[in-house]
Amino acid sequence: MSLKMTESQTEGTTEVEIDRDSRGEAVPQDFHGRAPSVLSGVHRAGLEWSKVRTRPIFDGRSLGVGEAVGLLELPELRGLLLDTATPAGLKDRCWTELLRCLRRAWDVWLPACLWLALPGLRRRSGLLHRQLRPADVALEDIDGELLTGFLIELQAASSQVGRETRVLGRLLDAASRYALRTLDAGGGAHDGLSPIGDRAAAVEGHPELVLWRAVGAGLICAQDSELIARTRLEGHPLRAEAVRAGVSLAAVSARRRRAELAVANAVLRGEL
Repeated sequence: MSLKMTESQTEGTTEVEIDRDSRGEAVPQDFHGRAPSVLSGVHRAGLEWSKVRTRPIFDGRSLGVGEAVGLLELPELRGLLLDTATPAGLKDRCWTELLRCLRRAWDVWLPACLWLALPGLRRRSGLLHRQLRPADVALEDIDGELLTGFLIELQAASSQVGRETRVLGRLLDAASRYALRTLDAGGGAHDGLSPIGDRAAAVEGHPELVLWRAVGAGLICAQDSELIARTRLEGHPLRAEAVRAGVSLAAVSARRRRAELAVANAVLRGEL
């Protein structure tokens, strides 16, 4: 059984196909009908996390004169942000406050911000897919690089919160440029840190610690950890890794993608 759920947002309308598994649980697919990717993992983690009793409550009581929205549960806040009738200024104030929440407690609010931004991320993924289609770039790679760019921009924006317009739109614009620049390079490697390494560096002082913990937890093997570290943290081209391993670029890209998805989902669940 399947149904179609439409989510409206400031940038347009995103249609997300929702299937049901044998237990009746929702199994999301992106609107291209592709297999679950890192964005699908964000969706599932966000749904699970939003049901936890200890989840944070968004305090919108000080957003501005005439725009106080009170205390909101995350599903209520998501509905407010996706509602086309909500003034753009109010959405900007909500996202500005979310950035302040991130600055105060990154680990607590990161899953929330990713879940709230997911409709916009999915739409940007679709736009990038159409733009990069001649280059035959895998959709999973687009999602991965888009999420990487968004996390980098979130961290930068949360450290310097100001009064801006199109707060989410600016973050998505920057994430899209990052993904396009990285994927156009042809190897998937980039000069910045991966989202996993970037967060680990901020918390622990060394970007590879989270990868080591993932290996210790049995989430990925040591070889996959080394692959992520070389291509994401050290900037080695993915094509060079494919030649080194004697396999195709598609094979090594899929291998890295599977490993990153496993680690990213564990990070979102708070397991690493």
